[in-house]
Amino acid sequence: MHLPTIEELREWRERLGITQKRAATAIGIKQPYLARIENGGCEPGYSLIRKLISFYESVENTPKETLSKYFNDSVVYVDPDDLVSEAVRKMRRNGYSQMPVFSKGKNVGSISEALVCKAELKSEKRHVLEMKIREIMGPIFPEMDVNTPVDLARQILTGTDLIIVRKNEKIVGVLTKSDLI
Repeated sequence: MHLPTIEELREWRERLGITQKRAATAIGIKQPYLARIENGGCEPGYSLIRKLISFYESVENTPKETLSKYFNDSVVYVDPDDLVSEAVRKMRRNGYSQMPVFSKGKNVGSISEALVCKAELKSEKRHVLEMKIREIMGPIFPEMDVNTPVDLARQILTGTDLIIVRKNEKIVGVLTKSDLI
């Protein structure tokens, strides 16, 4: 049987997204000791290497939770040619603070309370509500496949308010931070 090198073990741990602390705790050692092993400061015994291999294999073989059970399959959206007043009405009615903008089934932008407020600061409120969404819309929301691991979606949601969820290239829902709480 081929034993991975210390470098290969470190790369494997990092690829799995496991911290040194988590790996060390799982195999019954302290994190500084694992750091010394990975940095070449000491030679681990065969049994310790086997424990690391077993732990990494168990993590690798554990099915990842996916977006499939978290996303909201009710997709409320607006068209870029709709009036801002229509977006505001839909957001109020549904209790949303943002929505995707779709044109012919394609994700082309976003609209949010914040974008409407910024536009109001630059113009009269009545005028903004009469504008087309395309005049004030923001960038598209990111898109992810329904089988994407939840952990990855959590990372993405630290930089956006909403994720468009797709299955076989078809939009099937949306995911927000509150869907994961």
